[in-house]
Amino acid sequence: MSVDLLQAMERDERAMERLASASEVIAENVTLVVKLLARVVEHEYPVRTQPRDAVVTHIPGPEDELRASQGASEESTEDWIGLREREILERKP
Repeated sequence: MSVDLLQAMERDERAMERLASASEVIAENVTLVVKLLARVVEHEYPVRTQPRDAVVTHIPGPEDELRASQGASEESTEDWIGLREREILERKP
């Protein structure tokens, strides 16, 4: 009877070792699946960022260069008109 107990204990020990190694493999694979799903979620649902102000750039073209050569400027007409012209503009309805 004692021989049966020793064999049973050896079989149980081997079975427990196999279960432990299988559990380790399962844990590693579950970890890989979790990492993969986390990457998928990050890709499909990215974190929203604060919107930035738009940067408007203008590359001068031939028309802009022509205007500059003819004396055009970015000043408004208010800067160009004098007192007499201003009086005339104010009189008109």
